[in-house]
Amino acid sequence: MDQMEAKDEPTAHISLRSGKAYLFTIGFVVSISLLGFYPSLVMGLPLIAYVFGFRDFKFLAGATAVIALIIYGLFDLVMHKDFPTGILF
Repeated sequence: MDQMEAKDEPTAHISLRSGKAYLFTIGFVVSISLLGFYPSLVMGLPLIAYVFGFRDFKFLAGATAVIALIIYGLFDLVMHKDFPTGILF
């Protein structure tokens, strides 16, 4: 492998990760409009984490539950802010 090939490898990896992040962000926004915020959060957060390399399912389930509860408790119960509801739910 020459120096030119070695230089291009990290850039391609970063570009692929950026593309994945962009596509998942668009998918998350679309799922919010269809399903609502909380179902999209509970499904999307572990999916995105899994795709980006987190493979510990117990950790993903626990982290998703904790984050969803914190968001619900802080924004819904304390601040009385409404999150979007979806077309289907």
